[in-house]
Amino acid sequence: MAQGKQGIRPKQSGKSAAKQPSLSQLRAFAAVAEHLHFRDAAAAIGMSQPALSGAVSTLEEALGVQLIERTTRKVLLSPAGERLAVRAATVLEAVAALMEEAEAAR
Repeated sequence: MAQGKQGIRPKQSGKSAAKQPSLSQLRAFAAVAEHLHFRDAAAAIGMSQPALSGAVSTLEEALGVQLIERTTRKVLLSPAGERLAVRAATVLEAVAALMEEAEAAR
C-alpha cells in the first residue's frame, strides 16, 4: 500500500490500474470455480445466470486470460482459472475479514 495525499491506496501499474476486477466479478468467478456450473453458482450468490456469465466474461477480458473452459455439457477451469481461483478466494476472504473487523469496531 502506498500512502498518498488522499490516504492509503494500493500500488497500481499503468495498464493494470484501469482493468482491476470488481468484487462482484471475483465473487462470480469464485462461485463458478466452486460449483463448476453457472446456474448453481448464480443461485449460490443470488445473481441471475446471465449477470454471472457476463461478470465472468468481463473479468476474463479485464485480465486478458481465459478462466473458464465452456462446453455444451460442462464447465471446467482453465489452467489459469485454477490458479486464479485460489487468489480470488483469498481476496474475498480478506474482504470478509475486513468487514467483520469493521463491524466489531462499531
